[in-house]
Order: sequence, then structure tokens, then C-alpha cells
Amino acid sequence: MKNELTIKEKYSQYWPAVAVVSGVMAIILFGAYIYASDVLFEGYLRLGAFACFALSFLSFFKIYDGQIVIDIHVDKELDVLTFTYSIRDRIIYEEEIGINNITGLKITEMPNRSLYNDFFTNDRTLRYQRSDGNNWLYLNEIYGRIVPLTKENAATMKKFIDRFTE
Repeated sequence: MKNELTIKEKYSQYWPAVAVVSGVMAIILFGAYIYASDVLFEGYLRLGAFACFALSFLSFFKIYDGQIVIDIHVDKELDVLTFTYSIRDRIIYEEEIGINNITGLKITEMPNRSLYNDFFTNDRTLRYQRSDGNNWLYLNEIYGRIVPLTKENAATMKKFIDRFTE
């Protein structure tokens, strides 16, 4: 029985295209703003250029951050699940959870903390119930950010963890 699993965060392939297109649109709208003569139209162009620039800037940050890779290791002797979160082979967070502390595990939707979650409701995450209470905690949470997973990756992770917690 394999004691390790590697899962990747849900990450869109369109981030680079969004960053480039919005950057080009910001330049075009700014250039049009410079040559516009109507005051109201200048304001609209200026607002559009700023919005495209902001989208471009935030998209470049998303590309720079990269995709989080979750490595799960099970140590049966210590009864511990070790979650290692890394970006580009650099460990950013590590967490250990006792196998005996997990009494329930379920796949749920991401918590609705931003406008993004209103549009993309197919992101999933795992929640687990600790043996010392009725609280359901998010499994893949890094510094308050919950790592989104695809439905398939969430099901694979749940199936893998269920083998050891039952």
C-alpha cells in the first residue's frame, strides 16, 4: 500500500493570457485617453485603463505565486499524516495531523469569501472533524487561505486518507 500522494492546487491555464491581454488593453486605453478630447470620454478611458492595469497586475501576481503542490505522507508507526505544501520545489508550509484525531472527512464547496467563489462554484476542498469536538476544520488551509482543489483531486485525496482513518 502506497503511503504517499501528491495533489496539485486547481490552477487555470488562462492566467498568462489574461495578464497579457489586460496589459495590452491597459496600454491601448491609456493611449486613447491621451488623444481623446471629450472630458467625459477621457474619464471612461482612464477608468478602463486603470481597471485593465489592475487586472494585469493581479494576474501577474497569480502567475508569480505559482501552483501549490500538496504532498501527503502517512507514517503508520507514529499514526501521523504529514501535509507538505510547496511552490516550485520550495516548501512553504508543513502540517501534521494525527490519524486518530480524524473522525470524519467530507468533500465540500469552498467557503464563500470572495466574488470569485460566486462565479466558480465547482472548486472543492476537504473538511475533517476532530475527535475532541464537533468542529469541522478545513484540511488544506495555509495561513488562512484554503487551497482549492478540483473535484477529482478532492475525491482522490479523500479516498487516500480514508484508507488510513478507517
